[in-house]
Amino acid sequence: MAIVDVSRGLARGARPVTEINQADCLANDSVKLTLELQRGAESRLEVWAGFACEAKTSRVGPTTTCWRVHQGAPEQSIYSLELPVRDVLLGRVRAGTSEDTSDEAACEPASTAITPQVLAVYALLLDDGDNALASAVWKSTYRLKATPPPDLLDASSANGKLHVELAIESTSDNYIEGFQIFCEPQGASEGAGTHAQDCSNPRELVAGASGAALQHLRCGSAPKDATSATTDKLSNGVAYGVAIATVDTYGNISALSNPVCGIPQAREERSSACAFAGTGGTQAESALALVTLGAALARRRRRR
Repeated sequence: MAIVDVSRGLARGARPVTEINQADCLANDSVKLTLELQRGAESRLEVWAGFACEAKTSRVGPTTTCWRVHQGAPEQSIYSLELPVRDVLLGRVRAGTSEDTSDEAACEPASTAITPQVLAVYALLLDDGDNALASAVWKSTYRLKATPPPDLLDASSANGKLHVELAIESTSDNYIEGFQIFCEPQGASEGAGTHAQDCSNPRELVAGASGAALQHLRCGSAPKDATSATTDKLSNGVAYGVAIATVDTYGNISALSNPVCGIPQAREERSSACAFAGTGGTQAESALALVTLGAALARRRRRR
């Protein structure tokens, strides 16, 4: 028996089919396997996930390390099947160890490990005694939570944008891809041009909220080694709540950091050319006035 093709049910861009993230789980993506069978008519097919599932003791008895994902009795030599991601993950998430069947429990890892975890899927042809006659293995890795976000220390005006400072702590997590910045306007401010000390009644931008669910509030990004970042262009004179989330190499987006507040303002541009006081003229008009004055003085000297 051999696995001749593997694909996924939902579009995933350039991400490998072997990776499973939280969004895949929440959307109940699937793994599509195409098998080439040699003994399909003489035995039953079962698909198990876990560790060392070829061994009967891993599937039957008090020391099981595997859980069944699919069973059938295919008669054709080429057989395709579709495995829901949540079924594949069941033994590694909170839903597999409790009575909670909610989306959160189905996609929340039971382990606190921060590194991606290996999960193998075993296609087995079994006899009547549950012994494996043939097997094929597909190995995947999963990571269902991104690294928690850093704290934000401050948000200061940066010429129509906000500049935020990140409180970065050392971490052993090598799977951080970068950061996303989120902004929520808090209403017009009377103190345009000053630093906002408080944001009143945030609607969505609160610490711990899902960054993946608040993509409509995204207002910038930063690389993984950043200690500060600048938002996209914002409305001047408006107080904004600003928060940040971590993005990992699996495409997971963390919950939001604590929000900070700031008010963007435009930088005042000063002319380097001289102008007559009180005229309010442009640089070109000021230059023309100087030329005219110089010509008049020259004519006066010639008359003398």
